Amino acid sequence: MTSLTLPDGAVEQWSYLGTGQTSGYTSPLGYTNSYVFDDAGQMTTVDYPAGTDTTFAYDASGRHTQMVDATGTTTYTYNAAGELTSLAQPQGTTTYTYNAAGQRLTMNEAGSGTTTYSYDTAGRLASLVNPFSETTSFVYDTLGRVGQKSLANGTSEHYAYDTRSRLTQVQLKQGATVLRTTGYAWDNADQITSQTVNGVTTNYGYDLAGQLTSEVRSGYNVAYTYDANGNRLSKTVNGSVESYTYDLADKMLTAGPRATPTMPQGGPWASMRPAAPPPSPTITKAG
Repeated sequence: MTSLTLPDGAVEQWSYLGTGQTSGYTSPLGYTNSYVFDDAGQMTTVDYPAGTDTTFAYDASGRHTQMVDATGTTTYTYNAAGELTSLAQPQGTTTYTYNAAGQRLTMNEAGSGTTTYSYDTAGRLASLVNPFSETTSFVYDTLGRVGQKSLANGTSEHYAYDTRSRLTQVQLKQGATVLRTTGYAWDNADQITSQTVNGVTTNYGYDLAGQLTSEVRSGYNVAYTYDANGNRLSKTVNGSVESYTYDLADKMLTAGPRATPTMPQGGPWASMRPAAPPPSPTITKAG
C-alpha cells in the first residue's frame, strides 16, 4: 500500500499487485476503485464505489473489442490487417478506411461528417480535408521534413531546421506578414537550451543526467532537484518551494506545499524537458 498526503492533509492510497499493476485506489474522500486484470495483464474490470463497473474485452491479439460502462457499450472492429475500421459508441459510430499501405484514407464520424486524407508519392500526408471542406496541406523539404503547413484560414506555418534536423524556427504567417516567430536552440546532447517567442526568451539548464534543472525568463525562475534515481525532489518557482518524497519503489509519498498530484508516477522524472517536436502529420492506423 502506498499513500500520498496532500497539502491540505487529505490522503490518497494505492494498492498494487505483485506485477506492479494498480489493484486499488482510494480517493481523499474515501471512495475506492478496484481494478481486475486477466492472465495476460490486461485490465478487464474497473469497480467503482457507486456500484457501476466498467468492463473490457480483448481479442487474441490483445486488441480492445468491447468496453461496457454506465453510458453503454463501445465496440471495436478491425480488418484482416488489424486496422480499426469501426468504433461503435452509444452516441454513434465512427468508421475508417485505409489504403494498401495502411494509411488512413477516410474517417467518418457520426454527426460530424467525413475527413479525407491524401498522400504524396513518398507516402507522406499531403493534405487533409475536414467535414467542412476546409483543406490543410503540407509541403516537405528535400530531406522529407515538413517545411510548410498551409491552413484553411489562409495562414501558414513555416519550419526551419539545423543540420541535425532539429527544429530551430516556426513562423506563423498571414500571406507575407509574420504573425509569430518561435525559435529554438539546442546543445550537443539534443536538449533545448532556449526557446524564444516573439523576442521573449526562456533558457533551460540540465544536469549531467540530462534532467531539466532550470527554466529562466524575465520575472520567472524555476529550479528542479532530483535524487539518484531521477525522482524530482523539489521544484522552486520564484523562491516558492515544492518538495517530494518517495518510497523504496520510487512511488511518491508526499508532495507540498503547493503540489497536488492525482497519481504518483513511480520512476524518474528525467523525461521532463521543454518540448519542441518537429511536425509529424503522417496519419496511419486509427487508434
